[in-house]
Amino acid sequence: YDGNHSSTLGNLAALSYMVGDRDEAEKLIRRALICDPENNTAVKNYVTILLEQDRIADAIAFVKDAIQMAPEVTQYFRLLQQLEQLRDHQDLL
Repeated sequence: YDGNHSSTLGNLAALSYMVGDRDEAEKLIRRALICDPENNTAVKNYVTILLEQDRIADAIAFVKDAIQMAPEVTQYFRLLQQLEQLRDHQDLL
């Protein structure tokens, strides 16, 4: 496989996630994003992993970094807004 191809890394991350290896999935998604910071699927998958671990602050920080790296990807702004709303809702509980 091409170890520097964002889609390949994303697919391997999905497989790792499916078999329960969250650490490997996280590592592979991070590599995919280094190759292609505009990989919207990888961003969403990484956020999902972080949320499953109750790491909402990390997810927000990550999306803010993604916006800085690829400000033209408007979906990142919506995702950030959703994460901030989720954080605010959790703060009320």
